[in-house]
Amino acid sequence: MGNTVCVTETATPLPPRMHFKCRNDNEDPLRTCTIYYDHKEIERFPVPVSKIDMKKNFTDYRPVEFTAEKILSKTNKLPKDPHVDEPEFKNIKFNSMDLKFECDRRSYYGPYELIAYKSNTNFKVPKNPVGRTGVIGRGRLFRWGPNHAADPIVTRWKRDKNGNIVKHDETKKQILEFVAIQRRNTGEWAIPGGMRDPGEKINKTLLREFKEEALNINNNENGIGFNKFERIVVNTKNLDKLLDKFFKGGTEIYKGYIDDPRNTDNAWMETLACNFHDETGNIVGNFRLMGGDDAKDARWMDLSGSLKLFASHIDLLREVAIMRRAHW
Repeated sequence: MGNTVCVTETATPLPPRMHFKCRNDNEDPLRTCTIYYDHKEIERFPVPVSKIDMKKNFTDYRPVEFTAEKILSKTNKLPKDPHVDEPEFKNIKFNSMDLKFECDRRSYYGPYELIAYKSNTNFKVPKNPVGRTGVIGRGRLFRWGPNHAADPIVTRWKRDKNGNIVKHDETKKQILEFVAIQRRNTGEWAIPGGMRDPGEKINKTLLREFKEEALNINNNENGIGFNKFERIVVNTKNLDKLLDKFFKGGTEIYKGYIDDPRNTDNAWMETLACNFHDETGNIVGNFRLMGGDDAKDARWMDLSGSLKLFASHIDLLREVAIMRRAHW
Protein backbone atom coordinates (compact mmCIF):
# COMPACT_ATOMS: atom_id res chain seq x y z
CA MET A 1 0.00 0.00 0.00
CA GLY A 2 3.00 2.32 -0.11
CA ASN A 3 2.47 4.96 2.58
CA THR A 4 -0.72 3.50 3.92
CA VAL A 5 -0.84 2.66 7.61
CA CYS A 6 -3.14 0.08 9.17
CA VAL A 7 -5.24 1.58 11.96
CA THR A 8 -5.93 -1.71 13.69
CA GLU A 9 -3.19 -3.66 15.46
CA THR A 10 -4.30 -7.05 14.18
CA ALA A 11 -3.12 -7.97 10.71
CA THR A 12 -6.04 -10.31 10.06
CA PRO A 13 -9.49 -8.84 10.83
CA LEU A 14 -12.28 -10.90 12.27
CA PRO A 15 -15.49 -11.19 10.26
CA PRO A 16 -18.57 -9.46 11.67
CA ARG A 17 -20.76 -11.63 13.87
CA MET A 18 -24.05 -11.13 12.06
CA HIS A 19 -25.79 -9.88 8.92
CA PHE A 20 -28.18 -6.96 8.64
CA LYS A 21 -28.00 -5.74 5.05
CA CYS A 22 -27.97 -9.24 3.56
CA ARG A 23 -30.47 -11.06 5.77
CA ASN A 24 -34.23 -11.23 6.17
CA ASP A 25 -35.40 -11.70 9.76
CA ASN A 26 -39.16 -11.81 10.34
CA GLU A 27 -38.47 -11.85 14.09
CA ASP A 28 -36.78 -8.44 13.91
CA PRO A 29 -39.24 -5.94 15.48
CA LEU A 30 -37.35 -2.89 14.18
CA ARG A 31 -37.00 -4.25 10.61
CA THR A 32 -33.30 -3.40 10.54
CA CYS A 33 -32.72 -6.34 8.19
CA THR A 34 -33.37 -6.46 4.44
CA ILE A 35 -36.26 -8.58 3.16
CA TYR A 36 -35.31 -8.47 -0.50
CA TYR A 37 -32.05 -9.33 -2.20
CA ASP A 38 -30.30 -6.13 -3.34
CA HIS A 39 -33.57 -4.18 -2.93
CA LYS A 40 -35.14 -6.16 -5.78
CA GLU A 41 -38.00 -8.65 -6.12
CA ILE A 42 -36.08 -11.68 -4.80
CA GLU A 43 -37.22 -12.31 -1.23
CA ARG A 44 -34.62 -13.86 1.07
CA PHE A 45 -35.50 -16.89 3.17
CA PRO A 46 -35.83 -15.60 6.77
CA VAL A 47 -32.81 -16.24 9.01
CA PRO A 48 -33.11 -15.36 12.72
CA VAL A 49 -30.06 -14.17 14.60
CA SER A 50 -29.73 -17.52 16.35
CA LYS A 51 -29.38 -19.34 13.01
CA ILE A 52 -26.86 -17.13 11.15
CA ASP A 53 -23.95 -19.41 12.05
CA MET A 54 -23.93 -22.31 9.59
CA LYS A 55 -22.57 -24.61 12.28
CA LYS A 56 -25.92 -24.38 14.06
CA ASN A 57 -28.62 -26.80 12.97
CA PHE A 58 -31.39 -25.22 10.87
CA THR A 59 -33.46 -28.09 9.44
CA ASP A 60 -36.14 -25.75 8.06
CA TYR A 61 -33.62 -23.68 6.08
CA ARG A 62 -34.78 -23.34 2.46
CA PRO A 63 -32.61 -20.62 0.87
CA VAL A 64 -33.72 -19.08 -2.41
CA GLU A 65 -31.50 -19.97 -5.37
CA PHE A 66 -30.67 -16.85 -7.36
CA THR A 67 -27.98 -15.87 -9.85
CA ALA A 68 -28.79 -12.88 -12.06
CA GLU A 69 -29.32 -13.43 -15.77
CA LYS A 70 -26.43 -11.14 -16.73
CA ILE A 71 -24.14 -13.32 -14.61
CA LEU A 72 -25.35 -16.53 -16.23
CA SER A 73 -25.45 -15.14 -19.78
CA LYS A 74 -22.81 -16.43 -22.21
CA THR A 75 -23.32 -13.54 -24.63
CA ASN A 76 -21.57 -10.81 -22.63
CA LYS A 77 -17.86 -10.50 -21.83
CA LEU A 78 -18.13 -9.61 -18.16
CA PRO A 79 -15.31 -11.00 -15.95
CA LYS A 80 -17.50 -13.63 -14.32
CA ASP A 81 -17.23 -17.21 -13.14
CA PRO A 82 -18.90 -20.23 -14.75
CA HIS A 83 -21.95 -21.68 -13.04
CA VAL A 84 -21.75 -25.00 -11.18
CA ASP A 85 -23.21 -26.97 -14.08
CA GLU A 86 -20.69 -25.66 -16.62
CA PRO A 87 -17.55 -27.73 -17.44
CA GLU A 88 -15.22 -24.82 -16.64
CA PHE A 89 -16.42 -24.70 -13.02
CA LYS A 90 -14.12 -27.57 -12.04
CA ASN A 91 -11.10 -25.45 -13.10
CA ILE A 92 -11.74 -22.76 -10.48
CA LYS A 93 -8.91 -22.56 -7.92
CA PHE A 94 -10.56 -21.49 -4.69
CA ASN A 95 -8.50 -19.95 -1.86
CA SER A 96 -5.73 -18.95 -4.27
CA MET A 97 -4.64 -16.49 -6.94
CA ASP A 98 -6.56 -17.96 -9.87
CA LEU A 99 -4.47 -17.28 -12.98
CA LYS A 100 -6.90 -18.92 -15.38
CA PHE A 101 -9.77 -16.64 -14.39
CA GLU A 102 -7.45 -13.69 -13.56
CA CYS A 103 -8.76 -13.03 -10.07
CA ASP A 104 -7.70 -13.29 -6.45
CA ARG A 105 -9.90 -15.85 -4.68
CA ARG A 106 -8.16 -15.48 -1.33
CA SER A 107 -10.11 -14.02 1.57
CA TYR A 108 -8.72 -11.51 4.07
CA TYR A 109 -9.66 -14.06 6.75
CA GLY A 110 -7.63 -16.90 5.34
CA PRO A 111 -8.99 -20.14 3.81
CA TYR A 112 -12.76 -20.48 3.62
CA GLU A 113 -14.63 -23.78 3.58
CA LEU A 114 -16.29 -25.37 0.57
CA ILE A 115 -19.77 -26.82 1.04
CA ALA A 116 -22.29 -28.67 -1.11
CA TYR A 117 -24.21 -26.28 -3.36
CA LYS A 118 -27.39 -28.26 -2.77
CA SER A 119 -28.03 -31.35 -0.69
CA ASN A 120 -28.64 -33.43 -3.82
CA THR A 121 -25.52 -32.35 -5.76
CA ASN A 122 -21.80 -33.04 -5.55
CA PHE A 123 -20.76 -29.50 -6.50
CA LYS A 124 -18.67 -27.75 -3.83
CA VAL A 125 -18.92 -23.98 -3.51
CA PRO A 126 -17.52 -21.41 -1.03
CA LYS A 127 -19.17 -21.04 2.37
CA ASN A 128 -19.92 -17.49 3.55
CA PRO A 129 -17.56 -16.91 6.54
CA VAL A 130 -20.19 -14.98 8.50
CA GLY A 131 -23.11 -17.28 7.91
CA ARG A 132 -26.50 -17.72 6.29
CA THR A 133 -28.10 -15.04 4.12
CA GLY A 134 -31.25 -16.77 2.86
CA VAL A 135 -29.92 -16.94 -0.72
CA ILE A 136 -27.61 -19.42 -2.48
CA GLY A 137 -25.82 -18.89 -5.79
CA ARG A 138 -23.95 -15.74 -6.78
CA GLY A 139 -26.83 -13.27 -6.84
CA ARG A 140 -25.51 -10.26 -8.75
CA LEU A 141 -21.85 -10.90 -7.93
CA PHE A 142 -19.39 -12.05 -10.60
CA ARG A 143 -17.32 -14.43 -8.49
CA TRP A 144 -17.93 -17.39 -6.22
CA GLY A 145 -16.46 -16.64 -2.80
CA PRO A 146 -14.88 -13.25 -2.12
CA ASN A 147 -15.47 -10.40 -4.58
CA HIS A 148 -12.78 -7.80 -3.92
CA ALA A 149 -13.51 -4.08 -3.93
CA ALA A 150 -11.78 -0.88 -2.82
CA ASP A 151 -13.37 2.16 -1.16
CA PRO A 152 -11.60 5.57 -1.09
CA ILE A 153 -12.84 7.71 1.80
CA VAL A 154 -11.84 11.28 0.86
CA THR A 155 -12.25 13.84 3.65
CA ARG A 156 -11.64 17.49 4.52
CA TRP A 157 -12.58 19.72 7.46
CA LYS A 158 -15.82 21.67 7.20
CA ARG A 159 -15.05 25.41 7.11
CA ASP A 160 -17.07 28.62 7.40
CA LYS A 161 -16.97 31.47 4.88
CA ASN A 162 -13.83 32.82 6.59
CA GLY A 163 -11.96 29.54 6.25
CA ASN A 164 -12.19 28.55 9.91
CA ILE A 165 -12.86 24.91 10.82
CA VAL A 166 -16.42 24.43 12.06
CA LYS A 167 -17.07 22.64 15.36
CA HIS A 168 -20.27 20.85 16.33
CA ASP A 169 -22.44 22.80 18.78
CA GLU A 170 -22.89 19.89 21.19
CA THR A 171 -19.77 17.74 20.97
CA LYS A 172 -17.44 20.72 20.36
CA LYS A 173 -15.49 18.49 17.99
CA GLN A 174 -14.42 19.51 14.50
CA ILE A 175 -16.75 18.40 11.70
CA LEU A 176 -15.40 16.29 8.86
CA GLU A 177 -16.84 16.29 5.37
CA PHE A 178 -16.46 13.31 3.04
CA VAL A 179 -17.07 12.76 -0.66
CA ALA A 180 -20.36 10.90 -1.07
CA ILE A 181 -21.91 9.52 -4.24
CA GLN A 182 -25.52 8.58 -4.92
CA ARG A 183 -25.90 5.12 -6.45
CA ARG A 184 -27.86 4.97 -9.69
CA ASN A 185 -29.52 1.62 -9.00
CA THR A 186 -30.86 2.23 -5.48
CA GLY A 187 -30.62 5.99 -4.92
CA GLU A 188 -28.69 5.38 -1.68
CA TRP A 189 -25.75 7.55 -0.70
CA ALA A 190 -22.43 5.79 -0.38
CA ILE A 191 -18.65 6.06 -0.40
CA PRO A 192 -17.30 5.95 -3.97
CA GLY A 193 -15.72 2.60 -4.76
CA GLY A 194 -15.92 -0.49 -6.88
CA MET A 195 -14.48 -3.80 -7.94
CA ARG A 196 -10.78 -4.35 -8.51
CA ASP A 197 -9.84 -5.12 -12.10
CA PRO A 198 -7.81 -8.33 -12.65
CA GLY A 199 -4.16 -7.75 -11.60
CA GLU A 200 -4.82 -4.12 -10.63
CA LYS A 201 -2.85 -2.63 -7.72
CA ILE A 202 -5.06 -1.42 -4.90
CA ASN A 203 -3.95 2.24 -5.15
CA LYS A 204 -4.91 2.26 -8.82
CA THR A 205 -8.35 0.89 -7.98
CA LEU A 206 -8.93 3.54 -5.32
CA LEU A 207 -7.89 6.35 -7.64
CA ARG A 208 -9.79 5.00 -10.65
CA GLU A 209 -13.03 4.60 -8.74
CA PHE A 210 -12.80 8.11 -7.26
CA LYS A 211 -12.21 9.66 -10.69
CA GLU A 212 -15.01 7.70 -12.35
CA GLU A 213 -17.70 8.04 -9.68
CA ALA A 214 -16.92 11.37 -7.97
CA LEU A 215 -15.28 13.39 -10.75
CA ASN A 216 -16.96 11.72 -13.75
CA ILE A 217 -13.66 11.33 -15.59
CA ASN A 218 -12.70 8.29 -17.63
CA ASN A 219 -9.15 8.54 -18.96
CA ASN A 220 -7.84 7.11 -22.18
CA GLU A 221 -4.19 6.23 -22.83
CA ASN A 222 -3.36 9.80 -23.90
CA GLY A 223 -4.47 11.31 -20.60
CA ILE A 224 -7.64 12.71 -22.13
CA GLY A 225 -10.69 12.49 -19.91
CA PHE A 226 -14.15 12.30 -21.41
CA ASN A 227 -16.99 13.63 -19.32
CA LYS A 228 -19.83 11.66 -20.89
CA PHE A 229 -22.72 13.44 -19.20
CA GLU A 230 -21.66 17.00 -20.04
CA ARG A 231 -19.98 15.84 -23.26
CA ILE A 232 -16.80 17.75 -22.45
CA VAL A 233 -13.35 16.51 -23.38
CA VAL A 234 -10.61 17.75 -21.03
CA ASN A 235 -6.86 17.24 -20.73
CA THR A 236 -6.32 15.63 -17.34
CA LYS A 237 -2.55 15.08 -17.22
CA ASN A 238 -2.01 17.81 -14.60
CA LEU A 239 -5.03 16.59 -12.67
CA ASP A 240 -3.66 13.05 -12.77
CA LYS A 241 -0.33 14.17 -11.29
CA LEU A 242 -2.12 15.95 -8.45
CA LEU A 243 -4.39 12.98 -7.76
CA ASP A 244 -1.56 10.44 -8.01
CA LYS A 245 0.36 12.34 -5.32
CA PHE A 246 -2.70 12.74 -3.09
CA PHE A 247 -3.67 9.07 -3.34
CA LYS A 248 -0.23 7.93 -2.17
CA GLY A 249 -0.83 9.29 1.31
CA GLY A 250 -3.76 7.18 2.44
CA THR A 251 -4.43 5.49 5.77
CA GLU A 252 -5.86 1.99 5.75
CA ILE A 253 -9.13 1.96 7.71
CA TYR A 254 -10.44 -1.56 7.18
CA LYS A 255 -9.98 -4.65 5.09
CA GLY A 256 -12.37 -7.54 5.20
CA TYR A 257 -15.95 -8.69 4.83
CA ILE A 258 -18.69 -6.17 4.10
CA ASP A 259 -22.34 -6.64 5.11
CA ASP A 260 -23.54 -5.95 1.57
CA PRO A 261 -27.10 -6.46 0.22
CA ARG A 262 -25.63 -8.47 -2.69
CA ASN A 263 -24.07 -11.16 -0.47
CA THR A 264 -25.25 -14.77 -0.61
CA ASP A 265 -24.30 -18.00 1.17
CA ASN A 266 -21.70 -18.62 -1.58
CA ALA A 267 -20.56 -15.18 -2.76
CA TRP A 268 -19.76 -12.08 -0.75
CA MET A 269 -18.09 -8.66 -0.83
CA GLU A 270 -14.74 -7.91 0.79
CA THR A 271 -13.15 -4.49 0.63
CA LEU A 272 -10.08 -2.48 1.51
CA ALA A 273 -11.05 1.02 2.63
CA CYS A 274 -8.53 3.85 2.90
CA ASN A 275 -8.91 7.41 4.14
CA PHE A 276 -7.34 10.18 2.04
CA HIS A 277 -7.52 13.40 4.02
CA ASP A 278 -7.12 16.90 2.57
CA GLU A 279 -6.05 18.76 5.72
CA THR A 280 -6.07 22.25 4.19
CA GLY A 281 -8.91 21.66 1.75
CA ASN A 282 -6.78 23.07 -1.06
CA ILE A 283 -6.22 19.86 -3.03
CA VAL A 284 -9.26 17.69 -3.80
CA GLY A 285 -11.29 20.05 -1.64
CA ASN A 286 -11.40 22.43 -4.58
CA PHE A 287 -12.38 19.90 -7.24
CA ARG A 288 -15.80 20.08 -8.82
CA LEU A 289 -17.61 16.89 -7.87
CA MET A 290 -19.89 15.22 -10.40
CA GLY A 291 -21.41 11.75 -10.34
CA GLY A 292 -20.31 9.40 -13.10
CA ASP A 293 -20.28 5.70 -14.00
CA ASP A 294 -22.46 3.96 -11.35
CA ALA A 295 -23.12 7.25 -9.51
CA LYS A 296 -25.79 9.77 -10.51
CA ASP A 297 -24.63 12.48 -8.10
CA ALA A 298 -21.61 13.40 -5.95
CA ARG A 299 -21.19 15.94 -3.18
CA TRP A 300 -19.39 16.83 0.05
CA MET A 301 -21.42 15.59 3.01
CA ASP A 302 -21.05 16.15 6.76
CA LEU A 303 -19.78 13.06 8.54
CA SER A 304 -22.28 12.03 11.21
CA GLY A 305 -23.50 8.91 12.96
CA SER A 306 -27.07 9.69 11.89
CA LEU A 307 -26.39 9.11 8.18
CA LYS A 308 -28.21 6.33 6.31
CA LEU A 309 -25.77 4.83 3.81
CA PHE A 310 -25.34 1.84 1.51
CA ALA A 311 -24.03 -1.48 2.88
CA SER A 312 -21.62 -1.08 5.85
CA HIS A 313 -20.29 2.32 4.80
CA ILE A 314 -21.45 4.02 8.00
CA ASP A 315 -19.15 1.67 9.96
CA LEU A 316 -16.16 2.66 7.83
CA LEU A 317 -16.89 6.36 8.36
CA ARG A 318 -17.14 5.85 12.13
CA GLU A 319 -13.57 4.53 12.10
CA VAL A 320 -12.44 7.63 10.22
CA ALA A 321 -14.17 9.93 12.73
CA ILE A 322 -12.49 8.12 15.64
CA MET A 323 -9.08 8.28 14.00
CA ARG A 324 -9.41 12.01 13.16
CA ARG A 325 -11.01 12.78 16.56
CA ALA A 326 -13.89 14.39 14.71
CA HIS A 327 -17.56 14.83 15.53
CA TRP A 328 -19.65 11.69 15.26
